[in-house]
Amino acid sequence: MADGEPAASVAGVPTGRRRTLHSRSKCQGNPPFDILILLTIFANCVALAVHIPFPEDDSNQINHSLEKIEYVFLIVFTVETFFKIIAYGLFMHPNSYVRNGWNFLDFVIVIV
Repeated sequence: MADGEPAASVAGVPTGRRRTLHSRSKCQGNPPFDILILLTIFANCVALAVHIPFPEDDSNQINHSLEKIEYVFLIVFTVETFFKIIAYGLFMHPNSYVRNGWNFLDFVIVIV
């Protein structure tokens, strides 16, 4: 190894480059999971659009069913948040969950 050359790891990839490749692959996400979440967001939008507000807390059977379905959406979005926090880290890593603006907005919405 000559002076100025980076030290190679066991796989022959320089240590700094290996870390960069690992962080890039970690931040790419999981396409099936992302598609599932997007479909869930779309279904939640449809459920919100179907909901009919009535005056003085009156309601109908559809609204009662939609209120129960909202709990399912809440659980799915909460699980998504926890999975992403586990995958990306909460805030210490440069590519962590809350350092991304969209993820931070998602986090605040789930918490509220």
